[in-house]
Amino acid sequence: MNLILRNKHLHPPSAVRTAGILPAALAAMLALTLGGCQRTAEQPTGPQETLSNAAQTATSVRFATIGDFGWDGTALGDVSALIHSWNPDHILALGDNNYESGSAATIDKNIGKYFHDFISPYTGSYGAGAATNKFWAVLGNHDWIASGAAPHLNYFTFPGNERYYDVVQGPVHFFAIDSDPNEPSGNTSSSTQANWLMGRLAASTSPWKIVFFHHPPFSSGAHGNNSFMNWPFQAWGAHAVITGHDHTYERLVVGGFPYFVNGLGGRSLYGWSTVKSGSVSRYNADYGAQLVDATDQTISFKFYNRAGTLIDSHTMNKSGGGSTTTSFQNGALPTSSYAGNIDNHLSQNNVTTNYGTATALLIDGDDPSGLDKRAMLKWDVSAIASTKTIASASLTFNVTDVSTQAYQIYQVKRSWSESASTWSAYASGLAWQIAGADGANDRST
Repeated sequence: MNLILRNKHLHPPSAVRTAGILPAALAAMLALTLGGCQRTAEQPTGPQETLSNAAQTATSVRFATIGDFGWDGTALGDVSALIHSWNPDHILALGDNNYESGSAATIDKNIGKYFHDFISPYTGSYGAGAATNKFWAVLGNHDWIASGAAPHLNYFTFPGNERYYDVVQGPVHFFAIDSDPNEPSGNTSSSTQANWLMGRLAASTSPWKIVFFHHPPFSSGAHGNNSFMNWPFQAWGAHAVITGHDHTYERLVVGGFPYFVNGLGGRSLYGWSTVKSGSVSRYNADYGAQLVDATDQTISFKFYNRAGTLIDSHTMNKSGGGSTTTSFQNGALPTSSYAGNIDNHLSQNNVTTNYGTATALLIDGDDPSGLDKRAMLKWDVSAIASTKTIASASLTFNVTDVSTQAYQIYQVKRSWSESASTWSAYASGLAWQIAGADGANDRST
């Protein structure tokens, strides 16, 4: 894949190139969804769960998701009864599990009173716990009000550091993320936590990979978007993201990828703010929960209100033998030895200078002097077998000092050289049709 990028204004700082990965000014990763293609990646380190063979080899699983529920009262009682009527194998709790302040004095009546039979080990006072844990929770902002989120971490027993972790149940691999700013490992797409997630997703062979956390990247509710959680989940191999925080239900499809907001667990109901692009289903009239059924080939997401009325349904199917996503990033994916991504930028200020070894990749279409800078990127994807079909492709860019103007991305038609391309030429002695790769023979339109 061979691309050139332009925009009207970008002045990134200098950055250090590490292990061949693009600098912080503009970092990019290519992800391809392939019919039947297998992914390989380095085995990462970090929090993870060792599961019984039965849990990993089951061909189906049913789970419920509930968010912003932790408030002892009638609404939570109704939602809990709804969930129990489904007889799910597991429950995902999406944060704000213990209002108002995550206190040890309230955690058992806000959680254990309603879900003790899914928790193991359970040490509360509302009845017997489960033989094995079936309740998987992430932290919300209210859970973090208590110092160090200690009541939550003491109440549950989860894998690894217990703040973010992963578990496999049947055909689904669950990835629990701590989206709160208090998370010691960070909550941005370049954080230690995000790097752990990227590695774990790459290593997963499960048919379905579900990421869940509290703060939604996209939401039409009162809180709105949380851009710090707009990680490249799809490019990393996830199939869906489930969140809470806004006390609404919403399904959004952004770039062909499903995001769910499910915060109607029992605390309160929120109104709507600006409806976000990609919003396809919204509901805030009553409390409820989400039911998810998964097999090796199909996964269905259904939201019901507490009266049992189906509000929204979304089903995803595998095509043929199943599709998988493989990603390409130097020094990281699909393996740590991959070095097939090259880059350069072209500068109208210095038309014969090559920047193939520069420490920053620059884009600028509105320089004070009226001179442009354009970035070029190329990925070698020849490792994909010729028998595989590329169903879709996506690009993830991490941009430093971003402008508000639009970026344009074009396919480059020339076989350009990283070490020799300049504003004037795409390779040694070979000029662009129009300088800056502006000709019809240089790039697409």
